[in-house]
Amino acid sequence: MQVTRTFSHREFGHLGEATLAVEKGKWMLDGQALPDASVEYLMGFALQSLQDAYAGAKSKEAAGAAFDTKRKRLIEGVIGRPSGQTEEPHVRFIRQMVRNALSPDNKARYESTDAKERNKFLMGLFTGLPNAKRDRLDAQARTAYEASLAAKAATKFELTI
Repeated sequence: MQVTRTFSHREFGHLGEATLAVEKGKWMLDGQALPDASVEYLMGFALQSLQDAYAGAKSKEAAGAAFDTKRKRLIEGVIGRPSGQTEEPHVRFIRQMVRNALSPDNKARYESTDAKERNKFLMGLFTGLPNAKRDRLDAQARTAYEASLAAKAATKFELTI
């Protein structure tokens, strides 16, 4: 089954086409196989994300670039993640642990760093650590991440009073 959709911006005209195809297997929803009409509907709805990418564009070039970028990210499997390399979920714990351990000089450097560059600054300090310290901090961050998942799971329960 396949769905082909043509994309046009209301102001800037034709931007491109996309064909979404499912070659084998059944789509399931809550354990129930979906009929072809439902799959086709969902596929059309999924392609809507390509239109959403360029909806607010201010020029034909910007609209085309937004469409192409979203399409490329879908094909590469990196949709729904920040562009560039994806980080492992425990990395935010690494950054926090490094930030907590900043010397007065590095704290001043951190605070004078542009907010958009602070994560890079912290990771630069982390990668500059000797291997043994870096491995130990990485292990502690993984443990902290796993503990945060366990704590979150512990608060999810059903209760009838």
